[in-house]
Amino acid sequence: MERCATVSIQRFNLTLNRQAAKLLFLNIIVEKNLLTFGQRFFVIIFAGVFMMIRKMTKKELRQQMKQLKGMTPEAVKHVEADMVFNMIEKMPAWMQAQHILCYWSLPDELPTHEMVQRWLEAGKNIYLPRVVGDDLEIVPYHGAQSLDDNNKFHIGEPVGDAVDPSCLELIIVPAVALDAKRNRLGRGKGFYDRLLSTTSCPTIGAVCDFQLVDEVPVEPHDRPLDCVVTSDGVIADDTIFRS
Repeated sequence: MERCATVSIQRFNLTLNRQAAKLLFLNIIVEKNLLTFGQRFFVIIFAGVFMMIRKMTKKELRQQMKQLKGMTPEAVKHVEADMVFNMIEKMPAWMQAQHILCYWSLPDELPTHEMVQRWLEAGKNIYLPRVVGDDLEIVPYHGAQSLDDNNKFHIGEPVGDAVDPSCLELIIVPAVALDAKRNRLGRGKGFYDRLLSTTSCPTIGAVCDFQLVDEVPVEPHDRPLDCVVTSDGVIADDTIFRS
């Protein structure tokens, strides 16, 4: 039994080393501009195949994602963000929604700043979250100049009066990791869990491809999202996201 356990750990460590090697290789070729755009895109997709992670606790999975995100170059995140949000913009749920809650991305998240501004200029009513105690308020976004990052988490938050979440018609949700069952792993504060329990509008999780894992640990109170979008495609509840 002890020998089997040792072999299992060695295989797991080998898997993680391969993940690290792939992301390091990807980092080098993008930062040094060694490949064309088309070739970089192929390598991004190819590298995602190796992002296989064993069943972990939430704490372990957050730590693993932190390491992988830290190895992912900014250029890769922006390429993936363009692909993800272009797919979302083709969805009927996005086309029909006029009131959309987004998030103002942190450095380790799928970049949203350009997307948020583009959607605002496209005529959508965009909202961003604002932390108040243990909860999120929903506040209209009127441009980057209206954001204030003088807060506990140093996140760009909108100023102004909050609105009732019942006005929302679509929510773009950040995540540390997602799985094919649309289960979401957040940062552990429960902000979005509490917010999503108050609304019934469609929810979309948007992440980099390597953040889609085999299995996210879930608890009885966890609620899956309606849709997951990565650069590799869409996983959706067909009863909500029909063509």
